[in-house]
Amino acid sequence: MWRAVLILLAVPAAAQEAVKILESRCAGCHNAKTKQGGLDLSSREGLLRGGGRGVAVVPGEPDASLLYQFAAHRKEPGMPLGGAKLSEAELTALAGWIRAGARFTGQIEAKPHWAFASVRRPAVPAGAANPIDAFLGAPAEPANRYTLLRRVSLDLTGLPPTREEIDAFLADSSPTAWETVVDRLLASPRYGERWGRHWMDIWRYSDWYGSGKEVRNSQPHVWRWRDWIIESLNANKSYDRMVREMLAADELSPGDRDALRATGFLVRNWFLFNRNSWLQETIEGTTAGFLGLTLKCARCHDHKYDPLSQEDYYRFRAFFEPHDVRLDRVAGEADLGKDGLARVYDAAPRPDLANAAGTFLQPAIYADTFLFVKGDEKSPDKARPLTPATPPALGPGIGAIRPVALPLTDYYPDLRPEVRTALIAAAKARVAELERDLAKTRARREAARNAQRWVRPAGSAVDFERQVKPLLEARCSSCHQARNLKSGFNVASAKSVMAGGKRFGAAVEVGRSGESPLVKIVRGELQPRMPLNGPPLAAGEIELLAAWIDGM
Repeated sequence: MWRAVLILLAVPAAAQEAVKILESRCAGCHNAKTKQGGLDLSSREGLLRGGGRGVAVVPGEPDASLLYQFAAHRKEPGMPLGGAKLSEAELTALAGWIRAGARFTGQIEAKPHWAFASVRRPAVPAGAANPIDAFLGAPAEPANRYTLLRRVSLDLTGLPPTREEIDAFLADSSPTAWETVVDRLLASPRYGERWGRHWMDIWRYSDWYGSGKEVRNSQPHVWRWRDWIIESLNANKSYDRMVREMLAADELSPGDRDALRATGFLVRNWFLFNRNSWLQETIEGTTAGFLGLTLKCARCHDHKYDPLSQEDYYRFRAFFEPHDVRLDRVAGEADLGKDGLARVYDAAPRPDLANAAGTFLQPAIYADTFLFVKGDEKSPDKARPLTPATPPALGPGIGAIRPVALPLTDYYPDLRPEVRTALIAAAKARVAELERDLAKTRARREAARNAQRWVRPAGSAVDFERQVKPLLEARCSSCHQARNLKSGFNVASAKSVMAGGKRFGAAVEVGRSGESPLVKIVRGELQPRMPLNGPPLAAGEIELLAAWIDGM
């Protein structure tokens, strides 16, 4: 426990009463550590110097002393803040001590806060068979066997006993009948489900939520933390081990995928748009869920009632400053959309991340922890980075903080053999799927070509004006016509087509379509393929040109 030590100069009898008043009513908030209101009563110099409101004590003049004015509620807020006003006898003693010069010697300790005193098991009063009845002082009549069975069934599993269970218990006259029922209920999977709901309420379990498919709070597959809670209770895992795993399984058991589920407790606080909001939720959930403590008030100022300073809040936050959230693949499933393990890990510092379109992707990870002046995240006190520490009011600190060596598979979880196997299987399945799609595409393309294939009726010739010229005008005339004769080639008439252009000379070899430059260039046998920068001629269109040439 922290101490507030007042060093004073004389030992008049009246000073002893003043010491008791300062010890019990003032030193808890106004000591060398917390200095609430800037007032430090750890030395006589500090007492006389006062705090942010001015001189605290003017020796010989209680009415001019702020310490007395606030204690007497002549100034607001009356002191002790949030506590009962000093009695008239206490005020008289305080005024007399100030009038006598406000001098005394020795040390006074701030009394430990009652909320942080160690729990002690009291002796059980005599006179009752049941310890609860002994403390209540009013022994109750024993319940009948059916009522006992119903109570214990509802308490341990949340379900009433079945008719068969009732009949079996009522018929069991053995001295261990009750113990047998309790053991059976504790061994039931329903026990973890019943009590897991209670603890999930305290630890604020929830699935992820967001907008559409965008995850804004928590993470997908955080239900694995829910299952861990239930399984831990059914396995009779100790409470302290459960707390440790929820806060630090990534360091306590880095290779244990079952234990890593526990860090869903921290995953649940994740928030896409603001790292500070995320850490506020983390601190509130941790202190309220494990300590029964509302540390969140100290985010903006020293706590008004509990011995918790604003610096205590941010030093506590420093424990969580580096942690981040991710999804790891699980054995047998490569698709994180279908399954995965939501867990925490310590990440390297980074700024807020967004894509080129400005869509928010990841909140920042800060390198240091700073106290926010008045709780405003836009006003960090960067002159004083804070290191991790537990609030002194909770007892001795945690000692030196040392790094933990982690296996390579914790840095790169996809290196785990079972995950590699799943990824390779998924890749092979994807390749096979694409090959099937490619085969289908090729078959459709061939079918389309066959459907477009032109077949000349037996004994008929291809007419240039009616059949070929419309094709050439549609596909070639933008470049090869009288006003735009690229390469000197003109498709306006059969004669001009046959004459060809500057590049290949005659475009048509009469009766030999396979040797005709016109056919070769639309097939791509001569480069560049024509029409240039346009879709190729269909197979049926090319065959129409070939039939016209071969039929000459």
